[in-house]
Amino acid sequence: MKQRLRYLLVIGLSVSALTVTPLVLAVDGTTEHDTTTTQPSTTEGHKTTTMKERVEKLKADLKIKLTTVEQDRLKQRCKAAQAVVATLNTRFGKSVTTRSNAYDNLVRHLTDIIAKLKAKNVDTTKLEQEKTTLEAKISTYKADLAKYKEALSDLKDVDCVADPTAFKAALESARTAHQALVADTAAIRSYVVDTIKVTLHDIRTQLAAKESSNAGNEGGNQ
Repeated sequence: MKQRLRYLLVIGLSVSALTVTPLVLAVDGTTEHDTTTTQPSTTEGHKTTTMKERVEKLKADLKIKLTTVEQDRLKQRCKAAQAVVATLNTRFGKSVTTRSNAYDNLVRHLTDIIAKLKAKNVDTTKLEQEKTTLEAKISTYKADLAKYKEALSDLKDVDCVADPTAFKAALESARTAHQALVADTAAIRSYVVDTIKVTLHDIRTQLAAKESSNAGNEGGNQ
């Protein structure tokens, strides 16, 4: 039991170094001053919407105004870009499955550690609080992941030739969703490495000192 617990504390928790699949950010070839944009509304609620409804709302929220030249440029490039997005989407699906499983394993592993520490009458209050915080960060990641998947799907399926402004809006939405995912994964990794692992190290040190003290006492009593 002691060896198993010590092993769990020694290996601690790890986060895979998977990266979020980068989105093609220069599809349209426009520069920052070519369009006037604002951040899309985040008060969507939970109702189901169609791709057309989402794209139309994005167009209204972002207030994108493309010149004739920009529209023509997008019409020429967008189909090839959508093919690239489709390929990225497939690769992205595989990587996020691996990442999501890794996060779920993190929580299960931490739950196992907490249970074994409690069995040894170790105070796990701080570790349990950190586990709750970690779960909240993972929940945020999964919610943002769903948004990114939806944004990629819209970007891939929108009729970009008939409505290049819709394609541009979908692209901006995917960019924003991608940035949120990058921030989420960085926050999770940082929290695990800088907070949870530190707590596990402190607990391991305390247990080692306690075991050493008990062993000394037992030796002195013989």
